[in-house]
This record gives sequence, structure tokens and C-alpha cells, in this order.
Amino acid sequence: MREYTVREYDMEDYDIGRDNMTVADIIARLESIDRGWLPDYNYTGKEDDYEAYLNHVAMWKAIEALKDKLKETDNGQ
Repeated sequence: MREYTVREYDMEDYDIGRDNMTVADIIARLESIDRGWLPDYNYTGKEDDYEAYLNHVAMWKAIEALKDKLKETDNGQ
């Protein structure tokens, strides 16, 4: 026998998720995006490799900036 739960979301759920997302929630989601989810880079010197590298740098800097903001506000909002 198999038993499982199915979750379905309405547009209202999407709105609530967007409107109620805290800085702490954003940090957790960004940190959970593994390197494999973004295009990989290998320092080949080619344009697409360089752009992929910059995407990783931007993600890291966004996470760090949000962590700094969280420290300043100290409440996760």
C-alpha cells in the first residue's frame, strides 16, 4: 500500500509566499541553490564561462549583503 499527500497551491498562496518572505527566508533559499543549479564555470576564458562565473559571484554577494542586512535589523524582516 502507498499513501502520500499532495499539495496544491492557489494564486493566493503564491501572493502570500511572496509578500511574507523575510530576509532570513531569502538567505536560506539562496544558500540552498547548489553550484549545479547555476551554469558551471571552469576559468576557460570564454565569454559564457566568464558570465557563469559572474552569476556565481553575484549570488554569493547577494547572500552576504542580505546577511549583513539581517544583522543590522536583527529580526529577519
